[in-house]
Amino acid sequence: DCVARAGSVEGGLRSYVGAGNSETDDGYSSKVLAEYSRLRQVASGRSVPLTAPTPAAPAAVTVAPVMAEANVALLTTR
Repeated sequence: DCVARAGSVEGGLRSYVGAGNSETDDGYSSKVLAEYSRLRQVASGRSVPLTAPTPAAPAAVTVAPVMAEANVALLTTR
């Protein structure tokens, strides 16, 4: 449905990930299409690396400080 509505596979993937109206989908569609290509190569009998190439580093994320008065629960691992 997403591909049909967007008119292309790339547009459908952006819509699927929730970035249909955005300029970027943070590389989601390119990752999906790269994996699709790898799977087609394997299906045709070609040998491919076991691990996919490392994607570019994501953009830096800025996190707003938490106010002391806020009721915030922090999850930690032990």
